Amino acid sequence: MQAPLIDTPADLADLAQRLEDVPWLAIDTESNSLHAWREKVCVLQIALPDGIFLVDTVALRDLSLLRDAFENPRTIKYLHGADYDVVCLKRDFGFGPCNIFDTMLASQMLGFESFGLAAMSATLLGVMLDKSHTRFDWGARPLPEAVVPYLVNDVLHLPELGERLRGLVLERGIEEEVGIECRRVEALQWSGQARDDREGWRQMKGVRDLGPVEQGVMRELFFWREARAEAMDRPSFKVLGNDVLHELARRLPRARREISGIPGLNERVLERHAHALLQCVARGVENPAEPLPRRPRRTEEDHLREEASEALRQWRRGVLQATGTPSLVVLPNHVLERLAAERPQTFADLAAIATLGTRRIQAHGRALIEVLRPFGPGSGAAL
Repeated sequence: MQAPLIDTPADLADLAQRLEDVPWLAIDTESNSLHAWREKVCVLQIALPDGIFLVDTVALRDLSLLRDAFENPRTIKYLHGADYDVVCLKRDFGFGPCNIFDTMLASQMLGFESFGLAAMSATLLGVMLDKSHTRFDWGARPLPEAVVPYLVNDVLHLPELGERLRGLVLERGIEEEVGIECRRVEALQWSGQARDDREGWRQMKGVRDLGPVEQGVMRELFFWREARAEAMDRPSFKVLGNDVLHELARRLPRARREISGIPGLNERVLERHAHALLQCVARGVENPAEPLPRRPRRTEEDHLREEASEALRQWRRGVLQATGTPSLVVLPNHVLERLAAERPQTFADLAAIATLGTRRIQAHGRALIEVLRPFGPGSGAAL
């Protein structure tokens, strides 16, 4: 199938006109997170009733002409695993699609054990997709002709798959539950760490277990690695892994011979960077880190929330065992945690939690109230 590459403002304007008042769109994105320091959406694939278009978002970083179509509530947007696409589109371009039907969410909620796009296309449509380009560097230009079928196939079959799944959702009577989850995905925002966050090192695994001197070394190593990664436009983990930084901070080496043998520091890396790494260690030793803020003491409310959460999980396990209904239909984790925090005591309290939905209240409302009653209303119940 022909798939024009949209890489000029004029082409983008023509595409925006094509998108006006279409009944549905199928959307996918490709980013370069495995190949760049600051990831970005590099290709946007859009299927329409009359064709498929590949938007080169390396060349076009202003997609505002597409906003109206993406936000048109009358147009169904088919996506598979929409959460990442939604947050990346909002991060890079300031808007995302509404009226989503997420075919992966629907597959999960219908109880399919394998719910990837390739698996679902094979199961429901008898179509075998080639996923061999999953790890391709989508920021590379020009795009090789060999990857175009991969890009096309990610949206070509989505409308038919979406219609099949919508029919199954209606047959199962879980359209409200699927709709709630799709609306939740639509509202997601990018929450990734800013690449220039000077305190990002504090979030690394194991940092709290180090002393102030070791933390100072970790800080310096982190700053050096991010600067190198940015200069090379490579992901940080391809410069040095977190485990390497942690081992250097633990050892506090003063000479090159003291860092030999650390996994991830081969001779090539040592030849290039041993001196810089030793300088980081020296700076960290001279300037220990300020103590990390203490974690707040756990309160009685914290304990009640955890106990209520575990009680809800035990109740849900019982429902799953008795009915075989997928957990996303019975009670998704985000709803379970809100129930544990607010601990509604009446049907009116339950009705105030919009993400619970009327069907869940009808099916499980009394049981949920009984599970939560021993813990009393939560501190956020009146919010």
